[in-house]
Amino acid sequence: MDIITHSLWALILFKKLDLWWLVVLFSVLPDALPFIYTYFNYFFHKDFILRFKNYFKTVWEKKADISVEKLFGGLPDHVKVIYNFTHSLILTGSIFIILFFIYRPASWYVLPWILHILIDISSHDKSSFATPFLFPFSSFTINGIRSTKLWFQIINYVSLIVIGYLMLF
Repeated sequence: MDIITHSLWALILFKKLDLWWLVVLFSVLPDALPFIYTYFNYFFHKDFILRFKNYFKTVWEKKADISVEKLFGGLPDHVKVIYNFTHSLILTGSIFIILFFIYRPASWYVLPWILHILIDISSHDKSSFATPFLFPFSSFTINGIRSTKLWFQIINYVSLIVIGYLMLF
């Protein structure tokens, strides 16, 4: 799922947390940490504009659901390693528990991170970053529904609007 959707779900479900910017930050960190360095390098690469143009041309013409990995011509190995750490319920849950006993107010801001992982478990399929939520104890993943499918996006955004309206007003 995209980082905007992760942010919106976190803002709706954790509206009682005072520091909204921390809610947004922790809701996008699982994806930002593995990819930010790599994307930064790609954006300043001389062929980026051409790759970007060809990617969207291919998606438009073939109506294909092509992964971002193909846009960049593959991703470095470190991305998957960091992704495993940032998408582990075991590790994130441990951080939550430690913070809960050390400084309880800070622990609540880890919950958007956990929500991100729970959403990704069902919205990533095995062809593109299936979520290793039991890492480092297991590499087990669930073959979820690819979140880029149009019907999934429609349900997701309608749900955001309805639940957001019900919870915020």
